[in-house]
Amino acid sequence: MKNILQDWRFIAGAVVVVALAAFGVVVIDGRNVEEEKANEGERVRVRRLKGRKAEKFARKGDVAVKEEKRVPKVPNFDLDTEDESKMSPKFRQIYEDLEVAFDEEDKAKVFALVKKLQNMDEWPDLIPTAIKLNALDALAWFGLEGISGAVGFLGDGNNEVVEAALSAFEEMLDTDEYGDKAVAEVLVKLIHVVHDTEALDNLITELDNMRNSVKARTAIAIFESGNKEAIAVLQENMESIFADNEEDYDVLTKEDVRKYMSDNPDDPDDEDFYGPNVEDGGESSDADDNAAEAEIESQTSDDDDE
Repeated sequence: MKNILQDWRFIAGAVVVVALAAFGVVVIDGRNVEEEKANEGERVRVRRLKGRKAEKFARKGDVAVKEEKRVPKVPNFDLDTEDESKMSPKFRQIYEDLEVAFDEEDKAKVFALVKKLQNMDEWPDLIPTAIKLNALDALAWFGLEGISGAVGFLGDGNNEVVEAALSAFEEMLDTDEYGDKAVAEVLVKLIHVVHDTEALDNLITELDNMRNSVKARTAIAIFESGNKEAIAVLQENMESIFADNEEDYDVLTKEDVRKYMSDNPDDPDDEDFYGPNVEDGGESSDADDNAAEAEIESQTSDDDDE
């Protein structure tokens, strides 16, 4: 009996030792996992604080290669049976005209058709949703130039349309076709009309993609003329926007931004990296826009006569 007890105690002791060893491994492994998570969190934080500028391109000789940008959504002009049955001949014609103009990449005509929609007595809530959603996708495809047309959709009573308009703004700003100065100019205009916090957060983080002087002036403009929601979102993002250098900056106010701009001049190669100036943005000419609008008005008059 004594031998059995000794054997049992030996086995129990061995089990305890093994269990403690296993627990130690688990604890160490757990600590390693937690430590790795903390390290990864810190790496993410550093990347965020230094801004996307450092990540956006790799040097190949003297050429700056930017990260791949999101491609705007292509309008889907295929109506389902229910949408088609709800569409009157008048709206069906506008829908078809919009599809043809987009397929032909006739930017001026797309803009003119959107303007025609927004001038109709049925605007906005009696215009078929399918037309509005595809019009927004078409505007977004043409980048910053479609922004003024997209603003008109923010007052729609359909949340789906409003959300599509906010998504269109993000797509228009997320482009390599325009320089940071052009994006900043449009961004300041949008800040006056956008109040949704999530949308404002997406818009204001575009400052990360601007050279120091442009993002500083844009932030100052938001402080001076933005709505209260925009200013609050800007203040929440100040740390990440203005911490793209090795110095520790507490940028919280307009005066802090001015000091940052003074202490952090633009790099000599910024002009090459950040793209063309506003005047080089490639906007359609007033003559093209006016001609397209005149054509649309002429067609509208003919329809009324019939």
